[in-house]
Amino acid sequence: MPFHSHLREYREQQLNISQKEVASRLNIDHSSLSKYERGERAIPIDLLPDFKRVLNISDKDFLNMVLNKPYKSENPGLQAEEVQKQYMYGFYDELLINRGKYSSDFREIVIFLSKLNDQDLKNIKNCLKT
Repeated sequence: MPFHSHLREYREQQLNISQKEVASRLNIDHSSLSKYERGERAIPIDLLPDFKRVLNISDKDFLNMVLNKPYKSENPGLQAEEVQKQYMYGFYDELLINRGKYSSDFREIVIFLSKLNDQDLKNIKNCLKT
């Protein structure tokens, strides 16, 4: 399996996150990521460390992807759950702590958002897009 297929499989099956989320975190266009994952466009070498960091891929798994040696867990469900937790920890570190946004105002916003139902969250998201 080519490297780009390993990345897509990791994003979909291990992390269960969207292309839009990854593209946003990589600061690239969603269509570019789609082309990378389909092998229609080569992934720039300088973007590889960003993929590893953003997707929080372990050194071992990243090397296996590059060498086309996929790692198969004895318990894939448990492994996927652990990978998802690690991704979220990395997400929180990068976006909340390391960027200095861990202020009391920001925490209040997060608390407010956590209490909303799905429809209200969707409405707020749509308002922020416009």
